[in-house]
Amino acid sequence: MRKLITILTILSVLFLFSLKVSLAGDDCTGGTITYSEGNTIHTFNTSSTLACTNSGTAQVFIVAGGGGGGTQQGGGGGAGGATSTSYSISGNISVVIGIGGVGSPAGTNGDRPAGTNGATSTFGTISVAGGGGGAPYRAPTATTGSNGGSGGGGSQGEPGEGAGGTGIAGQGFNGGKGGGVYGAGGGGGASAVGVDYSGVNGGAGGGGLTSTISGGSVVYGGGGGGSTYNGTGGAGGSGGGGAGGNSQQNGTNGTANLGGGGGGGSRFDTNTGGNGGSGIVIISYTTGGLTIESVSPQMQIIWFW
Repeated sequence: MRKLITILTILSVLFLFSLKVSLAGDDCTGGTITYSEGNTIHTFNTSSTLACTNSGTAQVFIVAGGGGGGTQQGGGGGAGGATSTSYSISGNISVVIGIGGVGSPAGTNGDRPAGTNGATSTFGTISVAGGGGGAPYRAPTATTGSNGGSGGGGSQGEPGEGAGGTGIAGQGFNGGKGGGVYGAGGGGGASAVGVDYSGVNGGAGGGGLTSTISGGSVVYGGGGGGSTYNGTGGAGGSGGGGAGGNSQQNGTNGTANLGGGGGGGSRFDTNTGGNGGSGIVIISYTTGGLTIESVSPQMQIIWFW
């Protein structure tokens, strides 16, 4: 019988794993970075820079600041202009987020200024205009809403009608008409015109624009609602528009980073228009794919007899 002597046993396990990573298109910094459905998304709520070490084509969505609301039966502020387009990205690209306009301040009848326009938002060479300010009532004359990315709403008159401001084609829509002694027009939205006054009631703000660039469905750029003397103020447009004031109420502010217009303020000298909401810039591009090469683990056992 042969005696088996194990002189040496060597167990060698080799794990060979090779990983190659390609980051084409996923090598930009700046803003808040998220990922959705194969895309890398940069969201800018404040002004900054998109810095890229590679180049490619991205989808860009830009919203400007909303306009401030008027007061004393003042019109709603127009929404910030909004646009979506493709853009070639490389190197450092400046991102500017437009702030919202200021609502018409408290003051004596007839001397109040209009709400100010929202500020422009830009990405590289693309820019969109801020929303137009809502018109104030200057007794006994109705006034016109300011022009902008979306137009501001017109004020009431005694009698007379204040026209809505004009929006920019491809960015926003016109503001609504004020009149009827007591009702003001709603500010224009990014996807719909502001609603005209109805009797003693203020018109609603125009609706905003729906975008899915962030990975979810979000509405941006709602117009501010028009105010009233003693009726019902207009609702803010979908997408961050502020509501118009009812009797003795201030206009509601537009929502920050949605570009909503501020609501118009009501009839008292102490009432103010709502401020517009700031804008936003979102950039989306295809995330670079991962290429993985692997070798299965190997085991080698050597027996010496």
